Formats: sequence, C-alpha cells, structure tokens
Amino acid sequence: MSILSIFILLGAIQGILLSIALFFSKSHKQRACFLGFFLLILAYNGMETFGASMNLGDSALVFWVDVFSPMYFFFGLGASLYLYVYSFTVQINLSFRSIWKYYLPMLIQLFLRITLLFFAFFFASMREAIIALDSIHFEFTQFSNVLVFWIYFYFAFKKYQQFTKQENNISTEEKTLISKWLRAFLFVLFLTTIFWTINILASFFVADLNIYFYYPIEIVLVLFIYWIGFASFHHTKIIYTIPQKTAPAFLENISQTKIENCINSLRNAMESEKLFLDPELNVSKLAKHLQINQKMLSAVLNQHLGKGFNEFVNEYRVAEVKKKLLSKESQHLTISGLAFESGFNSQATFQRVFKELTNLTPKEFLAKEK
Repeated sequence: MSILSIFILLGAIQGILLSIALFFSKSHKQRACFLGFFLLILAYNGMETFGASMNLGDSALVFWVDVFSPMYFFFGLGASLYLYVYSFTVQINLSFRSIWKYYLPMLIQLFLRITLLFFAFFFASMREAIIALDSIHFEFTQFSNVLVFWIYFYFAFKKYQQFTKQENNISTEEKTLISKWLRAFLFVLFLTTIFWTINILASFFVADLNIYFYYPIEIVLVLFIYWIGFASFHHTKIIYTIPQKTAPAFLENISQTKIENCINSLRNAMESEKLFLDPELNVSKLAKHLQINQKMLSAVLNQHLGKGFNEFVNEYRVAEVKKKLLSKESQHLTISGLAFESGFNSQATFQRVFKELTNLTPKEFLAKEK
C-alpha cells in the first residue's frame, strides 16, 4: 500500500467518523446533519479513489461504487452546503417538505441510474444500447454536477451575507465566531470548486483518460476533509457547544423555583400581556419588562423550553394569525394586515415562519379550515 493510498484512506475514514459524530450531535441536530451528509459524500468519493489506487477491481467495494458512483451523489453536495448555511439564518428546524426539493437533482440522477441498471439487467437485448446511453449519462453527470454545485454555492453565499447582516438571537461573540467559520468554510470550498471545475473542463480536451487524470482533484477533496477535521473542527465544536455549555453553567446555581417562576412569567407575558404583538420585541426588552437577567432568560428558553427567542415568540404570533384568520371580526383585513397586527414586521418573515410552523401557506391554511 502506497503512502498516497494510506493518505486517501485515512482522509475517507476521518470523513466517515466526523459525519457520524455530526449525525449524532445533540445540539443543532438538523444543521449538523446537513454538514454530516456533505462530508459523507466526500468520504464516499475518497473510498472510491482508494479502491482505484489499490487496483481493487474485483472487490465488493469497487463493484458497488461502480454501480452507485459518488459522482451521482455529488448533486447532494450543493444542497447540503446551501441548507447548512441557510440553517444559520433561521431559528427553527426546516420541515421535510422544505428540505427534500433541494436534493431533487441528486434523486433524479440516482433514479436514472437505477432505471438504466434495471433495463440492462432484465433486458439483455437492449444491453449494448443501454451501455452507450449510460456512457452519455456519465459524461453529462460529470459536467452538470459541478454546474449545479456552483448554483447552490452562489445561493449559500447569499445566505451567508444575510446571516452577517440580520439581527440574530445569539450573542455578538457567537455570531462573530460563526461568521468567521462560514467565511473560512466558503472560501476554502470556493478554491476547491475552482480546481474541480478546471479538472472537469480539462477532461473534455484529453483523450483516453485514465484514473490518474482525476487524482489531483481527488486529492484536493481529501485534503478538504482533512482541513475540516484538523484545521476547523474546533470552530464547529464551539458553535455547537456554546448553547450547551453556557446555559447549564449559568443555571447551575439557580434554584428550580426561580427557573419555574421565569417560565411562568414568560408564558404570562405572551398569553396574558401579549407582548409578542410588539414587532420590536427582543430578548433585552423582554428581560427588562420581566425584570429577569437576560442571560437567565436566554438560558431558560434554550435549556428548559428548547427554543430560541425568535422561535418562542413567533409561535405565539403564528397562533394569533391563525386565530384571526378564522375570526369573523377580522374578515375586513388582508392576510398581511393580520400578520402585522400579530407582531410580524416583515411580510417575507411572516410567510416563511408560517410555512415552517404549519407546513402550509396562510391561504392554504385558510382553505383547509374552511
């Protein structure tokens, strides 16, 4: 086994282990899963490269990798990247209906691959034509997956810009840390994708390609896994553990009675005083109104109610909108008017939050209830 093969194998194993760690993360689970799937695809690609470098042509590993090439899963890289960055801009988990459509290019490619294999296996007379078609499909996939990734990368970068500009229910220190991590992550990935693009474009001008032609980009992708694992994992670890470590540490010396009183005050402020109707409401303003330490308020929300401030408040706002939509007294108002009356200060935010919490648009909800 050569040094290069060991280097690739260890990189792939590291990607798999890091993916597993992210999949079982207890904090920001959905966000961690997006990054975990991103790394798992790269690790799978690394295993293919390792198999080729070791000439394991007859092994079960290489057989299945040939059947379901990592290249078809590469369509999931862009979706995972976008959703990972997007998750930093929202305070609640995305619904399955919101997620699956981003993986549609990957699902379509896998469906086409399975369909070709099915006909090749069961219809021997069509096998030669299918092999020719599969070759065309392979060439198309090789070019289109990098194009699709660039599209997702662009929108992921726009979401990163949105995160840096919007008001977030997190500390300045945490936001700075996340911003630095995302900037570094996107920058390194940008350079990697440029190298990937050059490699793919060059392949159209080189006849009789062999596996060694793709080694440079394969090695770069393995290096990217190493970079995440060794150079930047401490950033993601801090990001994921800040809410876990700061809140419990703060609440350690607080009695259960005080915590319960804080929860009751929070609910009373929303249900009786209806403070959520204030579109300018924030953690600081609410803490001042309740005469509760802001850190304690955030800690109780995160650790005992399992919600961020925006998620907690927006649930009451959406419930208010739903009630008004079904009320005869509010029939003269538009849906936007009801949203603003219920505490939302942005039509776009209202539409997004309502859909995420109900899996329906306001009009769909109204039609369903009537």
